Amino acid sequence: MESGMREKLRGLYVIIDPSATDGRNETDIARQAIEGGARLIQWRDKTREKGLQLPVVEALRRLCSDAGVLFIVNDDVDLALAVAANGVHVGQEDLPVAVVRRLVSREVIVGCSTNNPDEAGRAQADGANYVSVG
Repeated sequence: MESGMREKLRGLYVIIDPSATDGRNETDIARQAIEGGARLIQWRDKTREKGLQLPVVEALRRLCSDAGVLFIVNDDVDLALAVAANGVHVGQEDLPVAVVRRLVSREVIVGCSTNNPDEAGRAQADGANYVSVG
């Protein structure tokens, strides 16, 4: 990974998931995270339809852009592209990293959740900028 990208991906990475926000406003949570030093915000909503997520994702993208913080969308490449997110994060059951890489520009960050060294190596070889393990 080039040093410029490595530097962009350093720091506190906060995931905003409405299933864990206890009804609090997602944008307010993201703002507080940024004030607390977050350098990357990821939107992760595995329950609502994309059309219902779009206004929240647009607000989060504006907030992150204004603050100079990276904004990543989990799972949904189309939603990430719709708001010009800085990146997309996919899992093992989502579109493969190689396919995502073909859909997004080189400047878009692609992350991938992995469960073992083989998956991590494959994600890296397919063009992921970073992998998470869990």
